[in-house]
Amino acid sequence: LSERYKGTMIPEFSRAYLQKTNGYYDLKDLENIGLTQNIQNNAGSAENRITICDTDALTTLIWASEKFKVNSVILKNDLQINLPDLYLLCYPDLKWEHDVLRENPDDLDRLFMLYFEEIVKVGATYDIVYGIGSIRTNRAVFFINNRFPELNHMF
Repeated sequence: LSERYKGTMIPEFSRAYLQKTNGYYDLKDLENIGLTQNIQNNAGSAENRITICDTDALTTLIWASEKFKVNSVILKNDLQINLPDLYLLCYPDLKWEHDVLRENPDDLDRLFMLYFEEIVKVGATYDIVYGIGSIRTNRAVFFINNRFPELNHMF
């Protein structure tokens, strides 16, 4: 998507962080990961007409709740002040792939609903993307073009 729209893709900061710590983290680490991710997301947004972010405060907020059973006020506030223009919420219809840094392989539908409920609760704009391969990508493109018609003239 970032290539198509000549924007930028902000990588997932937690991956680099957790690789350095051999996967160890606590709640304070997770809050720092979330805050750093949003600093990177915002820097990318300031420099580009479109920025695609894999992760934001919503991810770390739900992650903290799942892992530590805590509703982090820090991450909740960060989410409120850093809502994206659009969430492309990915339906869990892709096969889960093992990765030493990934957790929760067996409850993707439940996690999807947590993300959905939180997005609705904070009043963020969203579309749900589903399908495999180019079908999934084409749906994402459709939603972006529909929400941001000014980007359509680029093609």
